[in-house]
Amino acid sequence: MTQLLQHDFQWLMTSEALPLLRQAEEQFTNGTNVVSIAKSLRKSVTPERSAIIMEQAQLRLRGLRKFSRALDLFFTRKGLEQSTSESIALYKSSRFNGMKSLIDICCGIGGDSIGLHQRAGAESTVGIDNDPLSVMFAHHNANHYGNNQRGTYQSLLQSFSELDLKAFDAIHCDPDRRANDRTVLGSRFSPSMDEIFNRVQSNQHLAIKVAPATPSSEDWPTNIEREWIGDRRECKQQVIWQGPEFADRATRKATLVDGDKTFSLMGGDDATEMTIEISREIRSYLFEPHPCVLASGLTNLLSTNLGLARIDAEIDYLTGNRRSEHPLISSFEVIEAFPMNIRRTADALKRYQVGRLELKNRGASKVAYDKYHRLRLDGPNQATVILTRIGLDQWVAICRRSPTDFPV
Repeated sequence: MTQLLQHDFQWLMTSEALPLLRQAEEQFTNGTNVVSIAKSLRKSVTPERSAIIMEQAQLRLRGLRKFSRALDLFFTRKGLEQSTSESIALYKSSRFNGMKSLIDICCGIGGDSIGLHQRAGAESTVGIDNDPLSVMFAHHNANHYGNNQRGTYQSLLQSFSELDLKAFDAIHCDPDRRANDRTVLGSRFSPSMDEIFNRVQSNQHLAIKVAPATPSSEDWPTNIEREWIGDRRECKQQVIWQGPEFADRATRKATLVDGDKTFSLMGGDDATEMTIEISREIRSYLFEPHPCVLASGLTNLLSTNLGLARIDAEIDYLTGNRRSEHPLISSFEVIEAFPMNIRRTADALKRYQVGRLELKNRGASKVAYDKYHRLRLDGPNQATVILTRIGLDQWVAICRRSPTDFPV
């Protein structure tokens, strides 16, 4: 970052810039033309500062999906995209309760630091990053959320290789997965998974945030827990946990964070190889496991716990004859199910007066999906059409999400 640009970003965080930032936020919210916003700002500031204000206003509005106080935070585009949401950060923080000193490595704009700084029993939290702008923003963001009764937070411009980790009870790390090409392989992160594991002591607690698709490695320690964390209908991240409390056996966990509530499913690595009933038919209800369950490989365990069957050994839809409202599944009541036939589907949707259609595909061809996507519908009701496969045959299920929202 050039000295001039850094000066402009420092100015952005002052009381002088705040009224202009609020003005831009309001104008973007009201749909004001971008050119008009720029002209208005340039009456007061340079074109460079005008551009910085406009970008920051847009990032704050976008940040409201992740942070309740986004309109008081500062973001970089990359930092917002890669940051952990407020609710997930607070959940992860709760697993560090009672740990006095913690370091957040590769803290970015402070998404995880926001939660970690608020953990119970905190005395000090340190965030480090090698990007000066992120360090500046993280310091503001974490302290804006912070509670003075829960210790101090500071962010430092520092690299992983320069760190002395021995002073910390706990370590959180979000290694750069885009240092060269975007990757899910831990050996290519910066710092790499091996570098992180090798620097941590046996009495320290560790959490490494990685991509949901990051595979394990035989070089990793055996006393770890792999947790896939989701919110809404997405799996957001995988966290590798290590610490004295974990037995010498790998476990895996799927966790859905819903505000201040969490719902989890845990099993050993052997849970991915469980044998369960395969129905080879679609029964009265179809169930779709949450993406964090799918990513964790715990679908069979969830199915067994709920007394359900897979419709096919290779398809992740579950089925049963009774309704289930478990938080880790989406439930669909089956109105009709039959071998794929677009004319028959169109006639049924017309009969049910369906005008709004949710189309889901797991196992059917893209050609079939595109044909169904082009269906023209008219009516007051809503339905879900699920395209799937049983064996070699493609199937269609016309469903309604639970709770019921259109009559048969």
